[in-house]
Amino acid sequence: MQLLSFGSGFKSVVPSPFAHSPQTPPGLVQRKMECGGCHQPRKDLFCARCLTQGLKKHTEANQILTTQLNASRTRSDRILNGASSSSRGLDADRVLSARVSQLATQNTLLEEEVQRQREACKKKGQALRARRETVLARRKALAGAFARKGEERNLVAEIADTRRATLVLGQRLQHARRVLVCEAIDIFGVKRTQGEVGGKGKRTADDWEIVGLTMPLPQSFTEYSSVHLNAVFEHLIHLLITITGYLDLSVPFAPQWAGSTLVKDNAIYAGAHQGSTSGDASAMSIIQSRAQIATKAPARHVGKIHLSASSTIPFIRSTEDSTLLSAAISPTLQKRALLYVSSSREKWKRRQRKHSDQVSPFSAELAAARVTRDKHREKEDHLNLSYTMLLLDVLYIAQTQGVAWLRDVLKASSRKDGNAAELVLCPLRLIDDLRWSEGLGSISHGPSPTGQLFSITFPVDFTRLHVAVVAAFERDAPPLKGCNDKVYPKPDNPDRTEGIAADRSDVDDWDLV
Repeated sequence: MQLLSFGSGFKSVVPSPFAHSPQTPPGLVQRKMECGGCHQPRKDLFCARCLTQGLKKHTEANQILTTQLNASRTRSDRILNGASSSSRGLDADRVLSARVSQLATQNTLLEEEVQRQREACKKKGQALRARRETVLARRKALAGAFARKGEERNLVAEIADTRRATLVLGQRLQHARRVLVCEAIDIFGVKRTQGEVGGKGKRTADDWEIVGLTMPLPQSFTEYSSVHLNAVFEHLIHLLITITGYLDLSVPFAPQWAGSTLVKDNAIYAGAHQGSTSGDASAMSIIQSRAQIATKAPARHVGKIHLSASSTIPFIRSTEDSTLLSAAISPTLQKRALLYVSSSREKWKRRQRKHSDQVSPFSAELAAARVTRDKHREKEDHLNLSYTMLLLDVLYIAQTQGVAWLRDVLKASSRKDGNAAELVLCPLRLIDDLRWSEGLGSISHGPSPTGQLFSITFPVDFTRLHVAVVAAFERDAPPLKGCNDKVYPKPDNPDRTEGIAADRSDVDDWDLV
């Protein structure tokens, strides 16, 4: 058996097999025994004192081991199951470990995605750097452009100031044009006639005068001499050129002066070729022309007036009214028309009144008399056409400058109103009404405060106006003998246009535009 030593610890002692034997076998010598604890000679293996101490120490050791065992069990349970909220058990650690593994996998995937995004960002960064360089170059170019123009910090304010200054300048320009036009009209003495004067013609309420000369309506032209009418036309054209110059306005038919002693327009002179000419074969050099002018007798007039379509400003069809300036682009109107009353006109009129039967369209002598009549009719055609062009110029000026009553009169004239037609056929009245127009000087083909015209748009049919002029010219002429009233209406009938335009052209070469 094993015994414990309580002195210095446990010891294993192998006693004699005869320790508890009451009798010592024969042949053996009995010795005294020592206490295993205190080593005192005793009969027993342990003395009572050592045995008591050993039991006490065994009891204390058992208690200590029991306490340590309980603590180990408690710690093991805490580790495995998590006994408190502050500590986790093994299962929680396993779940946490699995979660950590899953998150590690996700982290790896995210790192790969981040790497791809970094590569994409790197490429975008290179493109962005290229764009930044482009923007920088553009900014430098823009800065250079602004540097060349100067420092314009308040560009909007400067534009507003410029617009205000332009508006003020336009108002001053309009006022200056108004004053100049009114002064020109006053200087030329444009006014309505009053009373009667002696001479060949009598003034009526519808007659106007310029520089003291009466300008009758077309139906009263035969009551005045050709010298009187030509003087009126010259002053009227002079006033028209002055007004259009002040207004900076182009008219549909520009007037031109052509004197008998002037150098031809189609002659081209080259000084480098010692006076040689090119162009018209009959043109002379400047030296020869001047010599001929010096030796030739002076002309009896300042020059004849020609009207032709404007070549600088184009005609545009108007949509303001049903009537259009459609005939303005006709080749017939591209020719020059002479605004001049021939002295032979009076003789022809008197001869026509005295011997009207000699010019009958059904007479056998028509072919023989037609040559003489064509000469006078050609002059009449030029006068009618040029006077129509003059009226259209005055109407255009009045319409662009805003004469109040003109639009209603044009509408009434399109409805074949006789009174409205007479108002349109009086150019001096339109010129006199310019001074009372509120829009005088506001619109022109040059700079103006309200708008600049770039074309000529006018809601008047040239053909209708020309027919009205022809009817007015022929209103005082008696009907030809042998003609019925259907073709040649009586003088009292105002509608004399269709029969004249359709049938009379075969009789005396009357040419309507």
